[in-house]
Amino acid sequence: MQPSPRIFAPSRTCKGETTLSRRSGLAALLEFDDIGKSFGSRMVFRGLTASLSGGECVAVVGPNGSGKSTLLRVGAALLRPTRGSVSLYSLAGSRVAAEQHSRSVGYLAPYVQFYRALSARENLELLRALRGERRGGVVDRVLSVVQLADRCDDLVGNYSSGMLQRLRLAAAVIHDPPVLLLDEPYANLDEQGGVIVSAVVKDRIERGLSVLMATNRDDVARRCDRKIAVAEYAG
Repeated sequence: MQPSPRIFAPSRTCKGETTLSRRSGLAALLEFDDIGKSFGSRMVFRGLTASLSGGECVAVVGPNGSGKSTLLRVGAALLRPTRGSVSLYSLAGSRVAAEQHSRSVGYLAPYVQFYRALSARENLELLRALRGERRGGVVDRVLSVVQLADRCDDLVGNYSSGMLQRLRLAAAVIHDPPVLLLDEPYANLDEQGGVIVSAVVKDRIERGLSVLMATNRDDVARRCDRKIAVAEYAG
């Protein structure tokens, strides 16, 4: 099965464009306002202002160490910006309270880990329980989406790196958040796994949700609507 060359959306990326602008008629779901982030004396980036609208897939690009992953972690409220602010909005347009921020985004990163002695199904059910969500058919549905339904009762400790990456994707989307933050989502995936990621992204865009994706792959960045080049905001 070959992935479509335009599997996300018709590309509207302009060469050299580094900040996001809102699509006409679609409200912003995530906003970075003049943010900067430092670790000790090292300023990773500064003065970054951007907004992510519903129905957009935006690529975060730059060399290794430029701050791509850091920006996504700030967007997920896993890191606080050193300066500036981050605002998250619901699909209805209301601002999401700070204490609800992490529940309103989905986050995938290579270092996200699971309990190896539990099955994929048990890991996802535990995640939902920790969020106070009711049990139901959601876990089975999302495992089918990432094509792990036939291995859902296997212990995660026996999963390959590609299967773990698909499980990370399942965990990121299981609560159907309006904003999805993906840090190198195609890492460790074969062609079939890549098609799964692209299909999830395409579905979210078509439903008016948003995706912010850090990637080192030019072909992936070109298929996104816009891009942020974090190196241009280096401290």
